[in-house]
Amino acid sequence: MTEQSTIHYERTSPQVAKVTFANPPVNLIVGETVLRLAEIVDEFSTDPDIQVGMFTFFSLVWCDPHRAVRLVVGE
Repeated sequence: MTEQSTIHYERTSPQVAKVTFANPPVNLIVGETVLRLAEIVDEFSTDPDIQVGMFTFFSLVWCDPHRAVRLVVGE
């Protein structure tokens, strides 16, 4: 059985590319993610039609980034 990729790439239009990190529950970046992202960035640099690259993430859990930052710095 083939493992599902942790990063998904789609063209939402000829000029817009969307990259979604999808390794729930916390979207860890693993080796496969880095390799796939390098392939996508190569495509961005060689495709003259791409004008916008959107990077998003998929999560089963909602996280308040401001709270997460406060927790990291100990407030």
